[in-house]
Amino acid sequence: MNKILNINLGGYALTIDDDAYEYLSAYLDSIRRRFHESEGRDEIIGDIEGRLGEVITESLGVRTIVMLPDVESAVALMGKPEDFGGEEVSGASTSSSSGSSSKSGPSSIRTGKRLFRDEEDAVVAGVCSGLAAYFGMHDPVCMRLIYVLLGIAYF
Repeated sequence: MNKILNINLGGYALTIDDDAYEYLSAYLDSIRRRFHESEGRDEIIGDIEGRLGEVITESLGVRTIVMLPDVESAVALMGKPEDFGGEEVSGASTSSSSGSSSKSGPSSIRTGKRLFRDEEDAVVAGVCSGLAAYFGMHDPVCMRLIYVLLGIAYF
């Protein structure tokens, strides 16, 4: 016989098994530790809780009680707290390949991951700077010149 609890997870009212609640509580505590010193941590944690609540609610289907496998699959979908961006927790490893893709310097550009518009380094709409980041160019000016030359050659 298991206990069940009624919780509010990011605006979603859930009836959850005690084992699933303990697992979810430990996961959320590790996220809180991860973003302890980050600016806007309450908003970040609120967004993560909201997404977790959404994923768990969608996975329930017709069932009414959240079980441990539901929470485990939602946590697997969301990822580990170490995978999230943000500042490192004190005492964590500080390797140069942290996996975050911030715009702090030229070494933070990773190639081939995702095609996007880089609105932070935009001249018109950020398309050329996004393409430059995609191809691993450190300066988007080269991509802008290529774009202009191809435009002139086309006409």
